[in-house]
Parts: sequence; C-alpha cells; structure tokens
Amino acid sequence: MATTTKSITIGDSKMYDLNVIYWRTIALFFSDRDVDVKEVLAYELAPVPTAMFTEDGMRICKAKSTLKKSLQVEVSRRNAGDADVTVIDGSALLWTIHWPADGTVADFIDNVKTRLISYLSESDVYLIFDRYYDYSIKSVTRDVRETVVSRKHHLLLSTKLPAQKVFLSSIENKKQLNLLPFKELTEDRLFHLRGTNKHKLVVTGEDSCPIEIRMEERRSRYELENQQEEADTIIVQQVLRCAGEAHQISVVSDDTDVFVLLLHHYHQAGLDVPLIMESPRKERAIVDIKATLSKHSEIVENLLPAHAISGCDTVASYYGMGKGSVIKVLKAGYELSAIGNMDAPFQQVLDPATAFISACYGIKENTDMSHTRVWGNKNGKGHMSAPNLAALPPTNEAFIENVKRAHFQAMLWQNLNVNLLPALNPEEFGWKKDTCNRSLIPTHLPEDAKLVPDYILEMIRAAKEATLKEVRLEVANKPWLWSLLPEWLKLFTSSPEYQPQASNPFLGSRLASGGPRSLQKVSRRRKARIPAGAPAAMVPAPVPAPAAMVPAPAAMVPAPVPAPAAMVPTPVAVPAAMVPCSSAGPHSHGTVLQYHPTQPWFRVPVPCPAAMVPAPEPAHTAMVPAPVPCPAAMVPTPVPAPAAMKLLEVLEGER
Repeated sequence: MATTTKSITIGDSKMYDLNVIYWRTIALFFSDRDVDVKEVLAYELAPVPTAMFTEDGMRICKAKSTLKKSLQVEVSRRNAGDADVTVIDGSALLWTIHWPADGTVADFIDNVKTRLISYLSESDVYLIFDRYYDYSIKSVTRDVRETVVSRKHHLLLSTKLPAQKVFLSSIENKKQLNLLPFKELTEDRLFHLRGTNKHKLVVTGEDSCPIEIRMEERRSRYELENQQEEADTIIVQQVLRCAGEAHQISVVSDDTDVFVLLLHHYHQAGLDVPLIMESPRKERAIVDIKATLSKHSEIVENLLPAHAISGCDTVASYYGMGKGSVIKVLKAGYELSAIGNMDAPFQQVLDPATAFISACYGIKENTDMSHTRVWGNKNGKGHMSAPNLAALPPTNEAFIENVKRAHFQAMLWQNLNVNLLPALNPEEFGWKKDTCNRSLIPTHLPEDAKLVPDYILEMIRAAKEATLKEVRLEVANKPWLWSLLPEWLKLFTSSPEYQPQASNPFLGSRLASGGPRSLQKVSRRRKARIPAGAPAAMVPAPVPAPAAMVPAPAAMVPAPVPAPAAMVPTPVAVPAAMVPCSSAGPHSHGTVLQYHPTQPWFRVPVPCPAAMVPAPEPAHTAMVPAPVPCPAAMVPTPVPAPAAMKLLEVLEGER
C-alpha cells in the first residue's frame, strides 16, 4: 500500500476521490464474487478515514455551541450582580470592537482602549490574547478557518484598515493585530492614567509572563506564568488564581471550550465564588456557571473528556454525530475520567473511549470500533441501500489515532498550571510534523495499515486495465470516436504520464476529470447516453447529393458519390421530416439537436421552440443539398458506435 498513490496533485493541493473504492466494493457485493462483508468493512475503503476527514482535511466540529446551549443555565443582567474581576478573551473582543471602515490601525486600537476603560471602571481586568506557535496542534483548525483569500499586511499605526472579515481571516494578520494592541496597552502612559486609576489591568500576550499595569506602575506577574498556547486554558488558569480573593468573577467569552473548562475546573477546585460567563456582545445570554454545575452535576466529571473525544478544535469530529447526541449518551452513565489522565495506560484510555463513541453510533458495550462499523445504526437495521461511506464509524486503526489526539488535548486542559509542552511529544499522540509549513498535521492511520484488502485491489485494478485497453483499441480503430470521450479519459489514453494513474484503484473518473459528469442517468437500468448539447462527431455522408437526408441505423460510412455542402429550401416531400409536436409535456427550447424517444438516431439541426416528432405529411421546407459539388460532405453522426456505448455504460457503473 505504501507504493500506491492515493491522490493527485492539482496546483498546491492534493485531491482525493473518497468514494471510488467503496463504490466498486459495493458492486462486488452484488456480483458473484465471494466477499466477506465483515472482513471488508474492517478496512477504510478510502484514501482517508471519511468518518473523520474530508478531501480538505480534518472534520472540525462546527456545532460546538449546541453543547453550551443545551447545558447552560441563564441569568438576567439584573440578577447577575457586579463582578470585581473580569477575564476577557482577547480574540473574541477584537471581533466585536467597532472596525472603522475608513480608519487606521490607530483608530481601531483607540476603540479597544475605550472598551477596556468601560470594563476597568467597574472591575479589575485580565485580558488574554492567543499565541501562535510553530508546530501547533491548532494548525489544522486555523487553516480551515482561513476560508477567504487574504494577503498579508504589514501593519503600522498609520496603516489604513482593510475589510475586517478579510483581514481577520489571515493568521499572519491576526498575529500582528494581537501584538500591536498589546504593545500600546502596556506602553501608553496616558491610557494607564485614564483607565487604571481605580482598577488594575493584567495583559497576557506572546510572552509567557503577563504584565500588570496600575497607574504608572508596571510589573510582571510571575505567579501567572503559563506556556500554553491557547487563550482558553490561560483564561481558566487566571480565573482559578483570582477565585481566592474575588467576590464575583465574570468571563467575557463565547467559546464552548471555555464553558466546558470552567465547569470542569470549578467542580474540581470545589469553588463557591459566583462565576458568570457573558458574551462580548451585550445582547446575548449570561450563563451562571455555578447554577449550571448544580443542574448537571452527574455529568460534569466526564464532560471535558466527552467533549474532547467527540470533536473539538484539535480532535476530529465524526460525520453525523452532534453534541446533542453526545450529551444524551453521557447521561447514560459512561465513565471517561481516564481520558486526559497522564498516569493512565493507553489501553485504559482507549476502552472507555471506544465504548462511548460506539454508544453514540447506537452500539452499546463494545470495545472494537471495527465491530461498530459493521453493526452501527446506519447499516445494521435492514437498510436496502448502501450507506454513505462517511456515515460509517471509523475503523479501529483510524479511531485509535483520534483517541490519541483527544487524550493529548485533555491532558493540556486538565493540567493548566503545569508546563507540559516540553514533556509531551505530539508525534506520539496522533500528529506528525510538516516541516515545510512548520505545523502539525493529524495522522490518518498507522504507516503499515492497509486501506483495502489486497484481493479487492487487484480485482479493481484488473478491471480498470481491461477497460482502458479496450478504450485504446476503440480509439485506434475509430478515430472519430475521440471527440465523444470525456476530457479525463482523453488524458489517460493519450498522455504517457497519466497512464500509470489510470489503473490506480484509488483514482476515479470524477477525480481525474475535475469537471462535469459526462453521463446521465436516464432510466432505472442506468443506461448511458450523450448529453443533448454534446458535439457530434463528423463522418462522410451515406447517400448521394440529390436525395433528402434520412435516418441512418448505424454509424455513418463514406458516401459513394461527391456530396454538395450548401443547403437550400426545396418543396420535396420527405417521409420523416420534422414538424412541431402537439404534446403538452416539457420541451427543450433554442437551437439544439432534437431526439425522438422512439427514433434516437434521427435528429434535425433546426431552431426548436417545441419538441419535434416525425410527420407523415410532406414538409414544405425540407432541406436538401444544393447542386454545388463538394467531395465528402460531412453530416452529424447521430449516436456513438456500439463499442462507445459499452464504454460509457462501464464508466457509469463505476459511479
């Protein structure tokens, strides 16, 4: 398997066809082949584990907020009380600060200062910005979020602000936008005098040690030093530090990870101080952490590991599995405390993780994910059609790699005050280094894991090679057939560098084409036909010039006499001339090549506002050749040769 190419490179990206092997394997199930379903489903049957990865990379959970909304206990602004400590997520704040459309970076930073002064007028403020390390486990998530093409800007205070969404979609730009406010907030003495005369400001940036500012006094807070990259963990660490002295704490963040971490550590630390979580957008709900913990005390112990294993920013989520289902299964009493426990052997981590995710798929008391893959809800209840490959649970090998990533993330979340980064090697927990981009990418499967059984690979490879050989012979014998082939098949039959890929079982026709389908489903029997707008191949006319154009039952052959080219009207009766159809059914419009359902070989290239059918009466303006000599006039070939039809049906069968 190591020698089999599982993707092709287009530009700078690798492209996969995730379903081609699966479809071909399903076809084998319905053939006379002896195929063991349990054995085959123990393999991924795709270049990547489709339950957890897409063509673009790891599946990042896009509905984490469902967990927060389903558990949170809200409190009104009037009953929330006044906090004497406010801990702010810097990244969330930057998204909500007014972004002056025609302003500069300095104008934006002034708006940040104004917002902070409003917080400082009521409480001490702890402001935490994200850090951006090389070889970060957040690399994949940040790449996925960069959905808008944005150039890197070099920011100065006088730089005019670009569009906010475009600017903040770039990691490089966000790095600069974190650094500039940090510098201004820690060095602007006028801001210190105006904002910190009542309460202190503690700012955490790229440096591991936060800076405290009170009036003109500035000092380092070494007791708050933290090496972790994520603002989420630093926020909770500073909340715990403040809990001993504060009367009430407010956390300004919308993040679901912060919500889960607050519940977990509030419970673990046995805190009693009032703690609320509010959004930087004032119109959103305020969450009472203490009341939420009291309401869901039976699941709080296992909520953090359940959140990690079911998908977060650094752990792949599972196709079709939402956080609502995760909470429902968690309430059944699953024990997951080993996930994130640094002293637990990995097998003690894997077994409860497998049982929990299997239960989310509908299979209880299971310790082998490959067994769940065979008997899961999506394919174990008498479904007549094959399920979506991504809807199947992952194989055991792929799942183990995801459990490693979840265990690593849970260890970082549970050990806030311990500098784990030097002690833990991400490459031992489901990650591998990308030295070109200085990032970490998730491991799909172990290096020696097979994606497909060898005998199925060979059957598919042999079938593809036989089909392609037949195509080459057909094209060599009938050059006019060339124009009927899809573009991808032209590459595989003409370009030597593509021919080795053509028989690769992991590459399908849709992947290679990168364009529209060349076939259409026209009946339950999945017959193939050429689309109505497809160009027709041209061959010599089959009849002498004086005769009217008539249907040909097979491919056209050279005419026995020279055929004129120009076409003029003549009042000659033609038995199969075309007149408008009186049918009330749907019709095509415009100048197209019209087909009749009972005579698909007959077509007339005329403007057709309604469907055309053969008329028994003479046509008043039938078209016949003008008496102008022209050797070997060309007319459209109505349908491909039988061999071409066979080829197209074979290709359609692959889909």
